[in-house]
Order: sequence, then structure tokens, then C-alpha cells
Amino acid sequence: PGNVPDPNTFDYLQSSPIVSGDRVFVGSADGRVYAVAADTGRILWSAKTSKKVRATPLVEDGTVYVGSWDGTVYALDELSGETHWKTPIGGQIQTSAALSGGLVFTASRKASLVALDVPTGQKRWECDYGRNNWVESSPQLVDDLLYMGSSGNQYVLGLDKQGGRVLSVYRGNAFFWSTPVIEGDTLYIGGEAYTRTAQVGGLFSLQVPAGASSKNRLPMKLKWLLPVKKTLMPDGFWAGVASSPVISG
Repeated sequence: PGNVPDPNTFDYLQSSPIVSGDRVFVGSADGRVYAVAADTGRILWSAKTSKKVRATPLVEDGTVYVGSWDGTVYALDELSGETHWKTPIGGQIQTSAALSGGLVFTASRKASLVALDVPTGQKRWECDYGRNNWVESSPQLVDDLLYMGSSGNQYVLGLDKQGGRVLSVYRGNAFFWSTPVIEGDTLYIGGEAYTRTAQVGGLFSLQVPAGASSKNRLPMKLKWLLPVKKTLMPDGFWAGVASSPVISG
């Protein structure tokens, strides 16, 4: 029952398995992160958090990075599951982490994106989206910019990875729970809409500007929108694209 999406808490996004070597890592509704043998499914270790784990783990250089609905980011040893460090960031974590330049980036329903030091978990910077603006989208790194969506304020942002400064922004009329994918100068992201409003959800294609900087914030521009207006969800209130797009070819 714990794996069934709960509309009352907007619990739609689930942890996905990640393969590293001969092991598979995944979060669970029982509050644990599991490492299992890829060939047999035998549990090699599990690490307990205090609430369900909806984030997809990131495995890098022998460490598993994963957030929990208890508002904490965990760095776990890939082989043993031992906790290297854990850092509370103040909100339920549903997003997957990204890693670059000695920093781990992750977001939460506190409505912010944080950068944590890889060796210690110490917070280096935080970009606050404002009140009632959950971040369900996972950060995607391209060059030195982090791109991600958000829910309540309906933004897609491009952030400087070194300091979290907003360099590029798109304000749409949808909730961007999806994780973006970037190809060249184009960003693709799914957006959800509340059907009792004039919002329109679907797949968005955005022009990513060149030359954005802390002194020259530039907007992303809509190239096209594939609208999805029909919903099959039981409550009938939401329509659009919550899944994350991929590019082929």
C-alpha cells in the first residue's frame, strides 16, 4: 500500500532503480534504501531513514547519495551502506541529486535548491524559490548551469552551479514537476495543469539563451508546446506531462 500514489500529499513521483556495477540501488516506501545483487535480487544491505524514500539514488565514486521525505540527504557507502554523512535541508525530498565540482545538488519541498560539500555534507549555498513553491524537478547540469523546474511558482530556472544565482528563467502556465533534458540550445520539460483553471499542461520546448550571467539574466523562450488536456486520473483535476522526457537520435 505504501507504494500507491497519494493525491492528498501529491505523492506521484517514485524512486527508480539505479545500476552500478553488479548492484541495484533503490529507495522504498518503507523508509529504506536498498542495495541488491543485480543477478539474484539478494539484499546486500539496507539503510533506514525515518520516512519513505521517493528520490532516485545517485551513485558516484563509491557513494550513494539519496534524499528522504524526512528532509535529509544521505551519503551512504556503496559497499556497506554505512552512513558517511547526513544533512537535513528542511523539506521533503522527492528529487534526485546531481554532482559536479565537489558539490552535490538537490532540491526539496522547502522550495529551494541546495549545494552540499561532497566530503562533509556541509551546505555551501541555497537558492530559495519562495513560499509554497515545492521543487519536485531534479537538477540537470549542462556546462556550469543547473536547469530545473518547480511547482507552485511555475518556473524553469537556469542557475549558476558555483553560487546558486539565477541566470535564466522561464515562467509558464503549468506546474513543472518533470525533470528537464537539454540538447544543444533547447530544453524539454513536462508541465502539469490544474484542469479547473486556464492552465495548459503538456510537453514544453524552450530556447536556452546563450551568454546568461550574474550581470545579464536572460529569459528562456517558448519554442513550442504539445498540449495534453485530457486526464485519466481518478480525481480528474490534473492533466499534462509529469514524466521526464528523453532524447533519442
